[in-house]
Amino acid sequence: MRKLYLLLSFAALYTCTSVAQMQAPSQAGGSGSSSAQTGAATMATMQSAPDAIVHPGDLVTISVLNLPSYNISTRLSEGGDASLPLLGIVHIGNMTVADVQLTIRKALLAKEILYDPQVLVYLQESQSQLVTILGGVKTPGPVPLTHAVTLPQLIGMAGGLSQDGGDIATIRTPLGKEKTLRLGLDLADDRTQLSSFKVYPGDTVIVRKAFIYYALGQLSHPGGYASLDGGSMTALRLCSLASGYRDTAAENKTRVIRKMPDGTITVIKVDSNKVTQGKQQDIILQPNDIVYVPNSAWKQTTQAIRIIAINTVAPLLYIYQ
Repeated sequence: MRKLYLLLSFAALYTCTSVAQMQAPSQAGGSGSSSAQTGAATMATMQSAPDAIVHPGDLVTISVLNLPSYNISTRLSEGGDASLPLLGIVHIGNMTVADVQLTIRKALLAKEILYDPQVLVYLQESQSQLVTILGGVKTPGPVPLTHAVTLPQLIGMAGGLSQDGGDIATIRTPLGKEKTLRLGLDLADDRTQLSSFKVYPGDTVIVRKAFIYYALGQLSHPGGYASLDGGSMTALRLCSLASGYRDTAAENKTRVIRKMPDGTITVIKVDSNKVTQGKQQDIILQPNDIVYVPNSAWKQTTQAIRIIAINTVAPLLYIYQ
């Protein structure tokens, strides 16, 4: 009697689906086998990441590859239950997509509806869920998200990269799994994994910040310089990035100014000439360190004498000629 009821239910579901398909206007020719294969391919591409979480209130699409008539969309109740044809009420809330697929597969097997059901689940919409994005973005914090987005889209929703934003992002799922991606110079570059990798509600994204160092004083291009190579920036290398010293620079009186965790200021002396000669070790910088190159009074005086001499001799040469 139980099997007869299941067969009648399945026949009713199949008949309704067949009638709906017969009533729909035909747009193009083709065999039924070809349509079934196309449908199966579409279902496969719709499948969500196995570790994505299905929450209460989410809208999911459930398909069974070897049962073409079983292709439904349903929204979970507040308790995480879904009403499914042939199966009734099934609890799938707060499960991963992989676990939902397994649960439905077991239910179909238990009712002896199919011998080997192949279930696909697509998380179509996540109700009132958040993604947390931290680090080097302009507006870090929670971002409302109702569906999966790419990493560049999420960074755009957070205002884009901040001035100290780096090119490495780590995505952490609610299950604790992590994946690290390199953003590259162009967030819209389709050649990277960024165009295909999805971020789901409940994930946490951390964009690594670049290390900022400041080069001030008698340098050709003073200012702040960003680097992703933490722990490898030195005082002389930073001076090189600032296009070297000016003519009036006192290289032997270079100073590294560092703010300590307790708020105190430490000044480290660096003699660039001795470092170049191998007589002194270069100073490895910490983020936000300031390298200051003072003015050389002797060089400034020598330069002033040179300018005065040129301005004095030039008119005499002109008169002599």
